[in-house]
Amino acid sequence: MQSTVVMFARKPPPCLASQPVRRNRRSLLERLRDDITIMRTIGFNHATIGKTLRITEEDARALSPKINTSLPAARLTRHAIRALVKGRHARIGGGTIPIRAKNLLKIASAYSWRELLEEPGIGVATAMEIQLWLEERGARLRSPIEP
Repeated sequence: MQSTVVMFARKPPPCLASQPVRRNRRSLLERLRDDITIMRTIGFNHATIGKTLRITEEDARALSPKINTSLPAARLTRHAIRALVKGRHARIGGGTIPIRAKNLLKIASAYSWRELLEEPGIGVATAMEIQLWLEERGARLRSPIEP
């Protein structure tokens, strides 16, 4: 299994020549903020984030959101957070990844057990972790017969 640092440091696959890639400063900063938000939610410090994303520690600190240690995501693993933030019901939590990270409870409770297992990267162990995490907070997975 790859470490999270290696996973974030991997370069994106090359694009096809027929599809021009437009990268401007705004899109680069949005992507950096999203990556930093995910890494901070997982629990990385600014120095590790800076080394992983090849930016300075000060830039990582400036671009990172102010993470409250009492955030509900504090006890979920990286796999669970990533699956919820980028899954099929992620739009319920908001349009951007930082907003979704704050609304993980709402996103997770929108899943049924079967839908959770169908998400890529989620197995029975991670689904049980999410279910227990919801129960600790007084919520539950949606039953299969609910709309």
